[in-house]
Amino acid sequence: MFGNMKINESTFASSNASEMRNSAAGTGKKAAGAAAGKTGAAADAGRDEAIRHWYKGENRDTIIYLLIAIFFLELIIGGIAFFYGIMHAKPSLAGGPPEAQFPILGWAIGAVAAPVALLLIVHLSGLWVSNTLERERQPGKPGSERMVPKRLRYFYACVQHAPTVVILLGILLLAAALVFVDGMFSAVVAFGAALKPYIPWIAGSIAALLAACYLGRLLLIYRHRRMEQEYAYRREVLEKTGIVLVSKGSIPLNRGIEPLQAVDGGGYALPPGPAYTPEEAAADAAALEAMGQRGIWLHPQGDVPPLAVMCCGQGAVWPGMGRELYDHFPAARAAMDRIARAADWDVLALLDETDVEKIGLTRWQQPYLFLLEYAQWSHLASLGLRPSLICGHSLGELIALCLAGVYEPEVAWYILDTRSTHMAELEARATRETGMMAVPAEASVIEEARKTWPQLYVSNYNSPRQFIISGPRDVLLEARKSLRKRRIPAIMLNVSLAFHHPSMRVLRDMSLRRLNALAMQAPQIPMLSCITTRPYPDDQPGICEHIGDLDENSVRWVECVQAMWQRDGIRHFVEMGPQDTLCGLVNDIEPQALCLAAGRKGKEAEGMRQTCARLYALGHLTHDGVARHRQRWLDAAPAPAASAEAPAAPAARAVAPAKDELPEAARKVLEILAAACGRDADSLKPEMDLRYDLALRSSRFPLIVQEVEEELGISVDFEALLHVATVGDLLRVLASLAPAEREPGEVAPLSAPQHGSGEDLPPLCCFDLGCCDEDGRPLPLVLDPAARGMGAHAGDVLAVWGPDAQALPLAELLGALAPLGMTFALPDAALEDCLSLEQLGGHLYGLPALTALTALPETVHRACGRLDGILLCAPADRALAADEMEALCRSAKACGVRYVYALRWLHGGDAAHVAPWQEAGEAAARELGLPWRVVCVDDGGRPPIPRELGDLLARALTHGTSDRVLWRRAPADAPVRDWQWLERPELFPRVFSAAVAHEAMPWPEAARPSSRQMLACAQFSRYADPRLAGHGALPQDGQPWLPLSELLQTMLESGRLQLPWLEPTGFSDLRFAAPLPLPEAVTRECRITARSQSWLLQDGVMTRMCHVRLQSRDLAPNLRRINHFSPLARGMVFLAAAAGSLPPLWDGEMAVTGPDLPLEDFYAGCGMAEGWRLLEELAPAGDDLWQGRFDGMAQGIAPAGKSGYCSLLSAVDAILQAACRIMEETVPRAELAGGRLLWPQGWRLSGIGFIRFADAGLLCGARMPWRIQLRRGWDDERLQRYDAQVVDADGRVLLTLHQMEFEKDVRPQEGAGA
Repeated sequence: MFGNMKINESTFASSNASEMRNSAAGTGKKAAGAAAGKTGAAADAGRDEAIRHWYKGENRDTIIYLLIAIFFLELIIGGIAFFYGIMHAKPSLAGGPPEAQFPILGWAIGAVAAPVALLLIVHLSGLWVSNTLERERQPGKPGSERMVPKRLRYFYACVQHAPTVVILLGILLLAAALVFVDGMFSAVVAFGAALKPYIPWIAGSIAALLAACYLGRLLLIYRHRRMEQEYAYRREVLEKTGIVLVSKGSIPLNRGIEPLQAVDGGGYALPPGPAYTPEEAAADAAALEAMGQRGIWLHPQGDVPPLAVMCCGQGAVWPGMGRELYDHFPAARAAMDRIARAADWDVLALLDETDVEKIGLTRWQQPYLFLLEYAQWSHLASLGLRPSLICGHSLGELIALCLAGVYEPEVAWYILDTRSTHMAELEARATRETGMMAVPAEASVIEEARKTWPQLYVSNYNSPRQFIISGPRDVLLEARKSLRKRRIPAIMLNVSLAFHHPSMRVLRDMSLRRLNALAMQAPQIPMLSCITTRPYPDDQPGICEHIGDLDENSVRWVECVQAMWQRDGIRHFVEMGPQDTLCGLVNDIEPQALCLAAGRKGKEAEGMRQTCARLYALGHLTHDGVARHRQRWLDAAPAPAASAEAPAAPAARAVAPAKDELPEAARKVLEILAAACGRDADSLKPEMDLRYDLALRSSRFPLIVQEVEEELGISVDFEALLHVATVGDLLRVLASLAPAEREPGEVAPLSAPQHGSGEDLPPLCCFDLGCCDEDGRPLPLVLDPAARGMGAHAGDVLAVWGPDAQALPLAELLGALAPLGMTFALPDAALEDCLSLEQLGGHLYGLPALTALTALPETVHRACGRLDGILLCAPADRALAADEMEALCRSAKACGVRYVYALRWLHGGDAAHVAPWQEAGEAAARELGLPWRVVCVDDGGRPPIPRELGDLLARALTHGTSDRVLWRRAPADAPVRDWQWLERPELFPRVFSAAVAHEAMPWPEAARPSSRQMLACAQFSRYADPRLAGHGALPQDGQPWLPLSELLQTMLESGRLQLPWLEPTGFSDLRFAAPLPLPEAVTRECRITARSQSWLLQDGVMTRMCHVRLQSRDLAPNLRRINHFSPLARGMVFLAAAAGSLPPLWDGEMAVTGPDLPLEDFYAGCGMAEGWRLLEELAPAGDDLWQGRFDGMAQGIAPAGKSGYCSLLSAVDAILQAACRIMEETVPRAELAGGRLLWPQGWRLSGIGFIRFADAGLLCGARMPWRIQLRRGWDDERLQRYDAQVVDADGRVLLTLHQMEFEKDVRPQEGAGA
């Protein structure tokens, strides 16, 4: 993690901690500044020496400049005198014509005084500048000379030493000559009188000269702009096609090259040959190097050597990284959108984050790096990059596993987001007893230090002269002091933990169980471990072991690079990451290696294009890949798709849409462009450049945009046109602004979401069209979590049909039903877009073209063996025949169809009236007794929130109650009551709707109910539930506190209410605050936020995650409720169609090895009443192993009819009691006094990592008594961790619990909200 660094003698650039980079960079800057200061001082001394003589060196230019200024000043004075004489013309004779009176004396005084004043001003300015610079140039302060730019220093030096005195003396001598030399003044007057008739000719000549100069300047500006346009055109070609346009005559090679090869679709590329021999190449080495510096490379001779992709770890982040990738590269943008759809928070906001400290935090840096590197890889893979090997440095290894195809990007996101959260928690509670130090020295120095201080550990072998060592902080400080005495710049890293150190084993056990539950496969591309320097195994347990070893073992990057170079023959390397950190390390290890970086700080787009051009020249990118990339530029909506060879790379569309398939708005734009450029509209192609191919001047473009706005009725933002260069660019921008144009009867397509989180969109609300208010507006639909809906079940066969159904987002619609194992019969044209349903657990069947709608049920029934339901996707403005609906219902009834569901899209704002085909279908279904329901969808033309449509459809099919429903996008100020559900206290006793209590209980402004987020409330009272009065006694006042099982049951009910068609299978990442006190005669109120997240394969079962957060309302000292809430608990609830396999934590039977631990005194000291004393016995069963007995059906623990999981959750209470009794017995210096919580004083329950339930069918047949088996996984003075499992009398595992964690708490034990 901390090894991606580059060290030399004078600089030190860290790749993991921003503080280390700052301190190291400061050290390097001081040394570099001193050297630069000396160099600058020497240069200035030489410069000053060169300008001491007023007639030599640079002063010659200064004299010329001053003389030119004086010349123009004299012209101005003469012109003023000339016009003055004309304005004051007088007749020389009475009655004669007026004659101009030239002011000879005034002109002479001005001609002398003005230059003198100018020179005095210049001289005085030079003295002031000189004094200012001398004050800033402090003696003994290196680099102070560089406080002023080099050119300004030169200019100031010239001004300071300008020969103003010499010129001034010359002017004064000239004036004296005019006055004192006899006849000189008269000669000047005579010369002026003789010159007077020619003044108009002289003025005209000067004017003509100035005009000629101005025209010449315009010509130079025109040629300069033409060169800029040519350069911009070549850059645009490189941006869109990856092709470098080079004129043959501009390549200064000693031998000719072949003509440029034409590329399909336009453009040219350098051919791959002819190859150059070493002798010929030597003669052109200088020319080729110069071309390379300009971003142009030629194809080398021989076979293409193997290439390795490297993924960078933490430390090299900078604000704004990834923004240019998102804006300029479609494949990278599609990859980022894919990650954003899987995230629960707005990860794309990191692209615009300017706070360096924030993105440098572990919590945000790790997800940010994955987002960036996955986007870089997706772009390169879309161009055809197929590396021979993939590896990663520290955190980069987890990212590399995704690129190698070990797990999907969604799984990678879950791993890295969860890992960053855990590491941030570890850093927050770290005591900084351990640390890390960077040492740029030889290996012998490191070994000598380790012998002197054996507690030191080498965390990173980054290069032969760069190591990161870790250990106790006091030992590190002592070692640093010794190393600095030897002039070795050892630098302490500003970190709170020692990463890649044996102490990080605290993360291992937490990771292994979580990782083994996820979906993984063998690497599709060979993957190298930076810990073992050997290839990754193919089996999932082995892969998880390697990942678990990552945090607690050294990163052996030197051996890794050497193995790739020597064993695997890798000669070319490509680094994924923000900068070229790993490239510097690779070049230090193997100087002959060619390493390219996909990222460049501040110049991402330029750096990526140059890397792509270099890879193409080297032969690592294929011509087909470049052509596909060009096609993606022409497509308006690129979408990611999996590929067999590169599973993480989004696939491109095969062909562009045909001309006749363009929407009406696009055709209108083409007609406007054709009229403007004088071409035929059919001849315009998307790749044509607006300026060069169509000859549209910039002055003409605003008029075109204005005409487009009037024609389409839209408003175009100027900023949206900044990157428009081609016809395709313009169509793509205008398509995102224009309203959807639809043919009569055409379905309005639902576009893919533009942002993954969709937080900026108001949710779709459900309205009951059968119940309206006084104004005829439909009332909000009250959802019933206990309703049976239309009888849809797991494993149903569902036929999906409709005109142009493939234009609808069927994958989004059916995404929540696929994990139920349903089979979907879809039109053949829609199968390709719905392949993701198979990954979610669904099955697909392609429907051939149907001659009639009535043939649909029989066709599907014959192919699949049965048909349970039909989903009609009815387009707007396209009526279906009534007789077809009646015949369809009769055919469906004959084939055993149980329900028919119709989705009917509306134009934005249209009334949801009953269509004729809908009325006919309802009448026929009613007559036949066939359930028939219709949903009108009015999304306002906005893209849906991810998983929104699927959740609504699944809830309607499984728990819907109304026959006519409207899904309409809620306004921004929609009240909470627009999304409410019916309370069912017999099934969900702890949770009730927030719509009732929303006015009385304050909620944050951001809290908004939707299909994705539920707001609810909970209340806990000793009066309502008298058994709570016997649960414990807090040390402060002896009050009981809320049991852990009650918290878990509340979270579980919230998850089930949010996703009622799924069953809970467990919890993950539970975090707890202080226990909640339960005062007498006081009801404790809590507000609940349950937010559904993406699907994830857990233990072979597609699982839906739901994040639940509980906050308790605080009490004033007089026990009155106040409007302030404190965190109580949070965590993830897992839900699925059914629980997966539940492997035991350890094999074999446990045998008791010691006497039972006494429990009576323990329970008495904790204040536990009889009903809460769950353990019947507890005894040791080996080293760090214990076994107890628990009666899961104890009175008052699992009341009948509340939930089938109450017994299991009460078993979690029993595990908690057993762990606390073990801590009391084994933890040194544990407080045993009475009046305390379950756990010893000074400790607190901080969280639980993982809880998994067995299948509900297994729970029903579980025989009593149940046994509780515990194993202590971590034991030190600040942290205790326990794993546990619950086994029934037959030895079947009912529940597994991982990482019940207790922390040493220095804070006083107070109840939440007390």
